[in-house]
Amino acid sequence: MVDIYSFCKKKLLWIIFIFFLGGCATVPKKIIWQDATEVAMNSFKLKTGDIIVKNKLWNEPISWGGHCGVMINNFEIGDYPKIGINFYSLPSYDWLMERGRKVVVLRYDKFNDKFKKYFEKNAIEYSKGTYLLTLNKFSTNHFYCSKYVWFLYYKTGQDMGYNLNIDSDGGYMIFPYDFLNSKELHQVLI
Repeated sequence: MVDIYSFCKKKLLWIIFIFFLGGCATVPKKIIWQDATEVAMNSFKLKTGDIIVKNKLWNEPISWGGHCGVMINNFEIGDYPKIGINFYSLPSYDWLMERGRKVVVLRYDKFNDKFKKYFEKNAIEYSKGTYLLTLNKFSTNHFYCSKYVWFLYYKTGQDMGYNLNIDSDGGYMIFPYDFLNSKELHQVLI
């Protein structure tokens, strides 16, 4: 008989191992990290669809892969933050007010009014999932922070009739730092 504790412990260690390896993507030299509180003070400049990537904090293992959220409208950031907490949205100012944290704001060049209409619909529709680190990035039932962001763009592209993949390395899992190297996104200084 399998000891449930040992089984769960092994699975958790594998997930942490995969997460750590995938979350160690290199940061391109052209990226400029901004102070999160300064971006919060200028959050009125953020637009629907903007992706905010937070830096990694090495003293907090949960943040070794970085973190990200997405503007689900012009005022709120949508996020699947961590195990035990499913989707939530916060005013962008509140989400960004984390002293000592650095962020990068990324924007999709082809984000027009038609794209925005589908994007906002999808942001609501896929906010009903549960938090789970999964290797199936096409699943619509389980999300984590960067998978939610990736899936919103992927699904909106599908709705518009084209393939859109903002994941720079095309792996099974999407990590926040994968967006930094995406050819579809550019940095916006706020």
